[in-house]
Amino acid sequence: MRHSERDVPGAAYLDLIEAVERGAVDGDNVLDFPVGVSDTYIVELSTWARMTAILLERIISDAGSVRRAAKFLDVPRSTLGSWRVRAKRELA
Repeated sequence: MRHSERDVPGAAYLDLIEAVERGAVDGDNVLDFPVGVSDTYIVELSTWARMTAILLERIISDAGSVRRAAKFLDVPRSTLGSWRVRAKRELA
C-alpha cells in the first residue's frame, strides 16, 4: 500500500488483510471454541454494562465453567471472577 493511501479510513484493516494474504500473520485460520461456546452471540440493546454482563454470563454458561470460559477468553480465572461479580451486580 502506498504511503498516501495509509491516511484513508480503514487503511490499517487493509494492511492486515494484505498481511494475512501474504502469510505474514501466523495462524491456521481455525478458531478453537470449547464445546458449547458459540462463535456468535446476540445481546439485546441496553446499557453497555448490562450488555457485557449478559454476554459474559452466556459465555460462562456455554463453556460449562469459569475455568474453561477464562481459558477461552484468554484471561486469568481471577480476572474473569471479578468481571463476573461486577456483572452479577449489574444484572441484579
